[in-house]
This record gives sequence, C-alpha cells and structure tokens, in this order.
Amino acid sequence: MRFLFVAPHPDDLEFNIPSIMFSIAHCMKSSEYTANSDIKRALDISKSYFTTKKKDEFLFKAASMTRGEMASLTDEVQSTLKAAEIRSQELINGQNILTNKEPDFLGFFDGYVKVTEEAVQKLFDYIVKLQPDYIIGPEPTYVYYIHEDHVNTGRILYYAIKRMA
Repeated sequence: MRFLFVAPHPDDLEFNIPSIMFSIAHCMKSSEYTANSDIKRALDISKSYFTTKKKDEFLFKAASMTRGEMASLTDEVQSTLKAAEIRSQELINGQNILTNKEPDFLGFFDGYVKVTEEAVQKLFDYIVKLQPDYIIGPEPTYVYYIHEDHVNTGRILYYAIKRMA
C-alpha cells in the first residue's frame, strides 16, 4: 500500500496529519508499541489490517508544496531563507520519526501557490511517479477558512487526481 500526504506548507504536515501517519507507520514497525493508552488503542484497532501486509508493501510519502518561506519573522527567523530552512528541517526530522522517509518539497513558493496548468501537471507527474493507493490532502471545495495556499493545494491535487481518471 502506498500513502501520499500532500500539504501546502511543511508545518501543515506536522500539525494536521501525524496521528494517521503515526498509526499506520508504527503498527507495521512493531506489534508491541508501549505508549499511552490512546495511541495503543488506535494501533490495536488498525493492527489487524495493516500488520497482515509486509513492510515492503507500504510506502509513506509526505510532500509539501512549499518550504514554508513566509513563516512569521522572529529573533530566530529573520528572513524567508531562514524560515524555509527551519520549516524544511522540522518536516524532515518529523518524517524521519514518523515514517523513516524523507519528505519531498515540490518547489512552490509559500504564499504564491496558484492553480495553474503547470502546477496541476507537476503534481500529476509526481503522483504518477509514486503510484499511491491513498492520497490525503487539503479539502479543495468546502473549506471553512480562507488560506489561499491551502485551498489552492487542495484544488491542484483535485485536478491532478481527476486527470488520472
């Protein structure tokens, strides 16, 4: 099974979907995970299905459209270059813990993710290359907030998947 997680920014992958990544990745790694009872329960529920597969039948891939260049500037983060470096490294570290896989950065610039033919084709080509069974990304239509990069990432992903049909 191949799982692809797509987000507009590196920190969106870390804040919004680690629980499902954690559950899937760790139920395959170990049948005896000793953590708090909520995590243990989640693993037990999914274990019956996921542990029937061999480890090499799974691929976990996280892809961030951007490197998080437009993070808030602070004493530590004084430039977009530094913001991108910090956010990218945070995602790399997090993915190494959760899935033992390096994330991919798709080369878009934070704050400027636009729905274009080129963007759809780039994501389409990436998906074709990975051949995931499951793709998890932002909601493209029924959003309850307005964050242009999030909405546009969802729409780009939607059009890329639709193109596969």
